[in-house]
Amino acid sequence: MVRRGPVLFLTFINDLPDVVEGIVKVFADDCKVYSKVSSDYERCKLQENLDRLCEWSDMWKLKFNAAKCRVLHINPDNDLQYRYTMLDESGNFIALSTVKEEKDLAVTFRSNLKFEKHISDIYNKAQRVLSLIHHSFDYMDQDMFLTIYKSIVRPLLEYATCVWSLYLKKDIRKLESVQRRATKTDEKSYTTIQDEGSVEAFGLCNDPKIKFKIYTFSLAIDVAIQRFSLDATGTRGNSESGSFRKI
Repeated sequence: MVRRGPVLFLTFINDLPDVVEGIVKVFADDCKVYSKVSSDYERCKLQENLDRLCEWSDMWKLKFNAAKCRVLHINPDNDLQYRYTMLDESGNFIALSTVKEEKDLAVTFRSNLKFEKHISDIYNKAQRVLSLIHHSFDYMDQDMFLTIYKSIVRPLLEYATCVWSLYLKKDIRKLESVQRRATKTDEKSYTTIQDEGSVEAFGLCNDPKIKFKIYTFSLAIDVAIQRFSLDATGTRGNSESGSFRKI
């Protein structure tokens, strides 16, 4: 069996945009056709472009999966009664379904170009991943959690932000709540190892590395508290007001 690599596939689809009179975007095996439609003539032109794509696919034996093709109207005032058609794998014309939202390259687009659905989806997914991390580890220090958070959770929240950039306060607060929860999880996971009972419960009390981390972390906190204190005796106008002083 001959394995067909990506170079051969890209060679086959390299001339696909040339057969369409309009804007065509191709990424891997996804193809999107954009067209401004405000009259019956422009609707016919878009249908002609779809017919040309079907002829191209039939010539190169790369059939489109018409059952998975969708029509998304950005303008809600557009005529939704008009049905576009494409050839399916059996050679029959089928009407393409019209949708109000569609996921493209892991980003959910809606007809009103608002991204509440996408933001809600990535928020729920990030929360599930945080719960999975919290329940999958008996012990986790700060460095471990930061590595896992930056590798798994943070990419979910930052993927394609140039497309759906936040501008509503409610959406900003929603995504910031994920990081606040992650901070609490980190503090909880990190401080539980300071309690001797928790260490014994995890069976780690005899591990010298764990004992050393507990000792150094507690010592660092004690030194920070004893070394600095807030000078509350300063008054307004005093140069030492609000500063830290050594004990």
